[in-house]
Amino acid sequence: MKQYMASRGHRVIACAQYLLPGVKYPADYAFSKNDGNYPSSDYCFVGLVSLEDPPKHGVREAIGKLRLAGIKVMMVTGDHPKTAEAIARKINLILGDTRATLAEKTGRTIEDVYEDEVSAVVVHGDDIDRLEGWQWDQIFSKPEIVFARTSPKHKLEIGEAFILLQDYSDFFITPNLVKRAQALGHIVGVTGDGVNDAPALKKADLGIAMNISGSDVSKEAANMILLDDNFASTVNGVAEGRLIFANLKRSIQYTVSHSTPEVIPQLLYVVLPIPLPLSAILILVIDLGFELCAALSFAWDKPETDDGLMRMNPRKPVNERSIKALKKRALRRSRTLVATTSSTIHPEASTVPKLIRRSKLSMLLTKLRAPFTKVFWVDLLEQSNSDNETLVDLKLLSYAYLEAGVIETIAS
Repeated sequence: MKQYMASRGHRVIACAQYLLPGVKYPADYAFSKNDGNYPSSDYCFVGLVSLEDPPKHGVREAIGKLRLAGIKVMMVTGDHPKTAEAIARKINLILGDTRATLAEKTGRTIEDVYEDEVSAVVVHGDDIDRLEGWQWDQIFSKPEIVFARTSPKHKLEIGEAFILLQDYSDFFITPNLVKRAQALGHIVGVTGDGVNDAPALKKADLGIAMNISGSDVSKEAANMILLDDNFASTVNGVAEGRLIFANLKRSIQYTVSHSTPEVIPQLLYVVLPIPLPLSAILILVIDLGFELCAALSFAWDKPETDDGLMRMNPRKPVNERSIKALKKRALRRSRTLVATTSSTIHPEASTVPKLIRRSKLSMLLTKLRAPFTKVFWVDLLEQSNSDNETLVDLKLLSYAYLEAGVIETIAS
């Protein structure tokens, strides 16, 4: 019965009774939980109480829009795993099968179900402390993740470019979870309203607190506060932020593309014996009289389509390729650190490396020697081959070079 009610998304409370003998427990008997002065056995089971905490309106639609925008949403709750999974399916946070559900459907044992056969995972809080690095990578590779029976100390362990939900009506990410996700390069958003959510809100890249039900501690630690305590409002925030960034990018691209052909002829005039194509007064007239208003007009641009912004991929996508590059870069830097510190240790001293503050001259020499090392070029090539969005690329500047050539031709 308990499993059935938990699978329906209900919180189940077991009730029991014990008739106290008057001789052993008089009316003035002082019960104390800390000292054990209370009966702890011989109880009689009475029944089960089922409580239902339904999700807030709009949560299902919000999760669908965030998933469409490339944002992974994870649930972190202290409830039973069955209850957490049932609620996650109600709000469409879990659409596929877990190992347990697939084993039940196919008549196999859970051990016979491989990880690559399922797209969802429900992690028990007791297993979090025993997870190793490769197991965290395996969990975070799943598109649908739920953490159940978690405690406040787990909050900082889980987090990552994810948004976490707690207790279905309130949403948060945990501190230790935040560390794990950020280590893989994710941008982590955490929602929470309690005092125990403050460490995760502080550690996350974006802490989101609740205005109505949130505590003062959580509001102080957060970067943003939801005035209506509605998780669906985060969708509007994501769309607004993407619109502002897109308009700012267009404005900067326009400014760079029209400023470059003005600067190049001036530099050529200084280096080569050619006539001055544009005077300083003429450049000011062009920039302040015409180009400034055109560049500022991009700030009021509307999105091209209603859901176009939420269909855009994240500017810094996290995929298997980026995770491998991040781990390789961290490994190279750790090897360089060990090699640098091990040479400064005295043979008779302790074998534990001790960092020594480097002088400014040494740091300057290191920067000068960097282009002649293999690590410098490997990092540079990895960054150039990444999938990250660029603000200004060579394709855009090619038009600016063409305009500069036209200006120079007319001037000569």
